[in-house]
Amino acid sequence: VAGQSGGLASVAIIDFYDRTNSKLFGYLSNSLSQAVDGSMERIFEFQRSDAAKNSAAGAAYLKGAAQADKNALKGFQQQTGADYVIYGDYVYDKKTKKVTIHAQAYDLVRLISVSNQSLESPVDATLFTAVDQIAERIVQDILQLAQQ
Repeated sequence: VAGQSGGLASVAIIDFYDRTNSKLFGYLSNSLSQAVDGSMERIFEFQRSDAAKNSAAGAAYLKGAAQADKNALKGFQQQTGADYVIYGDYVYDKKTKKVTIHAQAYDLVRLISVSNQSLESPVDATLFTAVDQIAERIVQDILQLAQQ
């Protein structure tokens, strides 16, 4: 993926926000970001943005899966220097016993949404498949944009 300076794009992949109110799902935060990173790596050559800067900027500007406004995206981009950001969150519904994962990708140069995905999964072995599926969906949307 090409960046704004013509070299490789700098991609910030932030650990997903845990909105479950349960200690049982903490592992998903990093698992989701690693799945996205792995899917990106299989398809694109890109530069990873600094993880510590991403985390701090994410906490300041991207506080969950709600659509980020242009000011938040611009602030995140200025603080990190990233060309793209991928992040999201997940929630647990006690009644249905399902986890819903939300993931977004934004082009920080053009300040536009590249992908907005949601996926619901029961809390069983299929949850790991759901993690991989949402990562693949995000990366396919980025690939589609890159091919335009």
